[in-house]
Amino acid sequence: MPLVPPGLVLLVVAAALTVFVRWRWAPAFGVLVAVMEAIALGVGGADDLVNSEATGVMLATWVRAIGVVVALVAGVASLRSPARVAHA
Repeated sequence: MPLVPPGLVLLVVAAALTVFVRWRWAPAFGVLVAVMEAIALGVGGADDLVNSEATGVMLATWVRAIGVVVALVAGVASLRSPARVAHA
């Protein structure tokens, strides 16, 4: 396991881009990271969703899976909403 998890770096960068970049497609970075997390969860963590031997790992994997679903739904919803125009 690396000292700094790559998933954490991706999440922080996507959050910073979404918050600080004034660009219509900035939320797409969040959706992209959520898709990458979903792939990582499917490849490496799917068996932990039902592993009752390690309850903490199973609960953490469920929290991660729920977070991925929420991120995907919220990201797609933010991309589908009309662009907000600031009025001076």
